[in-house]
Amino acid sequence: MERRDSPHAGTDLKGGITLAQPAFMVAGTHSGCGKTTVATGLMAAFAGAGLAVQGFKAGPDYIDPGFHTLATGRPSRNLDTRLLPLPILRNLYRRAAERAKVNVVEGVMGLFDGAGAADERGSSAHLARILGLPVVLVVDASGMGRSAAAMVTGYARFEPALKVIGVVLNRVSGPSHAALITEAVEGAAGIPVIGSLGRDDGLSLPHRHLGLVPAAEQEGLRRTLSALAGKIRESIDLERLLQLADAAGARTAERDVGEGFIEEGTPLEDAAELPHPGRPAVRIGIARDKAFSFYYADALEHLESLGAELVPFSPLSDEPLPRDLSGLYLGGGFPEVFAAELAAAGRTREEVRAFAEAGGPVIAECGGMMYLCDSILDREGRRHPMAGVLPARAEMTPTLQGLGYVEALALADNPLAARGDSIAGHLFHYSRLVVVGGGEIGGGGESCPDCFRAFCLRRPSTGTEREDGFARLGTVASYLHLHLAGIPAAARRFVEHCASFTARRAF
Repeated sequence: MERRDSPHAGTDLKGGITLAQPAFMVAGTHSGCGKTTVATGLMAAFAGAGLAVQGFKAGPDYIDPGFHTLATGRPSRNLDTRLLPLPILRNLYRRAAERAKVNVVEGVMGLFDGAGAADERGSSAHLARILGLPVVLVVDASGMGRSAAAMVTGYARFEPALKVIGVVLNRVSGPSHAALITEAVEGAAGIPVIGSLGRDDGLSLPHRHLGLVPAAEQEGLRRTLSALAGKIRESIDLERLLQLADAAGARTAERDVGEGFIEEGTPLEDAAELPHPGRPAVRIGIARDKAFSFYYADALEHLESLGAELVPFSPLSDEPLPRDLSGLYLGGGFPEVFAAELAAAGRTREEVRAFAEAGGPVIAECGGMMYLCDSILDREGRRHPMAGVLPARAEMTPTLQGLGYVEALALADNPLAARGDSIAGHLFHYSRLVVVGGGEIGGGGESCPDCFRAFCLRRPSTGTEREDGFARLGTVASYLHLHLAGIPAAARRFVEHCASFTARRAF
């Protein structure tokens, strides 16, 4: 049977029907239940069936979108209700979703885990309500029987505005175990179990201290994703899932649900305009390799919309920087894992340092800031020299040093913000900075007279504050991870600084 009114007529899933454009969220009962495996596997399975699939990730995660991108062949998009003003978030979602045939949003943490005990901001549920997405709930069924039915019933009824359309059981011990839980869930909760997966370590993804190991570092990942897609096709009723999602529909909420600590901004059409004729072209070098991979796709596209040409380079390569750069963007990643290789790539380090010393605009986020330090002290206590732009040593620690959303008040003028401006960011790091050369930083310390503290970070949840990062010459470096599409004024300021630097060099 085929629905001739569908825009996707002719698409075949297991020889089945064709459906109109569905969209849904894959959410979990808790972190670690397997939602990344299920979401990525679904994306790979739908893409393998010839559908144009768009992946999305709730929250500030950089690693999961890499798996989505490899599975679908198109950049995955982050949807963060704490970093993106809601009009911008909706427009980013709509712009990407309308170009696909199936839209799959992977949730974050457990379905209702957000800003606090009674605060849904930042949760998967919050995002699903904002975008009107139906939810597929992933349940870790290991060690459970009929109790799974009580769990699913609770999740389905906890927030009446959400619609849970189906359940995927993960880590079942076998067919009889899956059948028992399926009967219990469908009988008690009235929600269909659309599939179950057994425990298969051959399809699990390796972890390290910041979560999953990024896709760029994993050899043979395409084979793993292909095997995962095959397992998903065998274990989950894809046809039924699309029917359920299509029937539920995805309707944007009439009004904004909840308000983060970020004031709502302008719609994307106003915030990210096309380049004006005659605007000076700027070339921004983007550090992209196994050591530096933490970027939001929409943030980079936003810089391009402002007239920037993004030129990738690898700090691991020991090659010269691309020619005629107007600025540098050093994102986060794992410089500590590749510290020895970065230290050996002396030519690239020296050219980055020379660019910064010449006053070139530089954004360095977390791992990018570590690369600009005097050195990195790894977990084994070995010291690796870095670019030497900042008067500090980055030391790895066994415990988290920063985690969560913050407001950042600029303490000094820099390429992202004027002194007194506030921008939003997110922290997640296992390192700390130790000032080298004596003295303190702040107002220009004796160790680096032209270096200033960049930001005062405030946690909205607790009100606690601390200083962070450095502003020196044209460089702004901090532990902040930023979504530049959500702070369009900061993105525009950076591009304008790059254009001014290019103009100064021309004379």
